[in-house]
Amino acid sequence: MTPADFKDGFIVINRKKGSKKTVQPLVFSTDSLYNERDALKRVCASIPIYQRIFPFSIRWMQKFMHKYGERVGIPAHKRSPHKLKHSIAHHCLDGGMKINELQAYLGHCSLNSTGQYLKCDQDQACKAMGKALGV
Repeated sequence: MTPADFKDGFIVINRKKGSKKTVQPLVFSTDSLYNERDALKRVCASIPIYQRIFPFSIRWMQKFMHKYGERVGIPAHKRSPHKLKHSIAHHCLDGGMKINELQAYLGHCSLNSTGQYLKCDQDQACKAMGKALGV
């Protein structure tokens, strides 16, 4: 992503693997921790318009998530960008987002791609069983 991908409080996301390009609003909050819009506006103002904002690779991100995930107690099998994306998708669905809304948000062309985020892992299945049984 470059500053050219940010305009008027929105971000243009050009996805890979045949997914659709989407334009999404940046989060604005009075709490600076959650205020994406103002933070990215400040960063973009300080770099050339076609320079990468986040100059790191997916491999760097994996190492970063593993290192800091370990520090905060996230189990090793859940410390990856892909697991983070699955967690966000599940959170959205659990919060009431409809599957077609999630499909559009993630830029998926096929509902089969979005369906991958409906799959649950063993931890989720066990928690759901415990909840169903009232334990």
